[in-house]
Amino acid sequence: MRLLLTLFSAALLFASVARSQLQDIPQMPPDIWASDPVEVDPQHYKLELNTDGLRVLRARFGPREKGRLQSEPDRLVVCVSSARLRMKVEDGESREFMCRVGEVLHFSASRHELENLSDHTIEFLTIEIRTPTIQ
Repeated sequence: MRLLLTLFSAALLFASVARSQLQDIPQMPPDIWASDPVEVDPQHYKLELNTDGLRVLRARFGPREKGRLQSEPDRLVVCVSSARLRMKVEDGESREFMCRVGEVLHFSASRHELENLSDHTIEFLTIEIRTPTIQ
C-alpha cells in the first residue's frame, strides 16, 4: 500500500510540474517509440497501465541480466526492490546507480540499455506522463 501511495504521489507531482512548464518542454522526435521497451525487450518489460495521460511499465531483470537497446521519454522510476544498475547510453557512455525500495528517480529521455549488476532479481516501475501536444 505504501508503494502504491508513493507511486501515485510521484506521478501527480511529475504531472503537475510537467503541465506547469508545458511551453518549455521540447517535443520528442517522432521516432522516440521506435524501440519501445515493451516491443524490443518483452522478456524484461510488461505494460501495466496505458491511458491518454499515463503509461506504466513493470520491469524485472534477473541477476546480472542485460536488457536490449531501447528508447524512452522523460520518466519516473519507482524501485520495487533494491537494485544496482548500469545504464549505457547510445553514445557509449555509461552510468552506474543504486536504487532503494520505494525510491523514486527521474530520468530524461534517452536511448539506452540497462544491466542488472545485482546478484538478485530486481523490479521497478517506469511511469511516463503524456502531455498534450502544443498547437
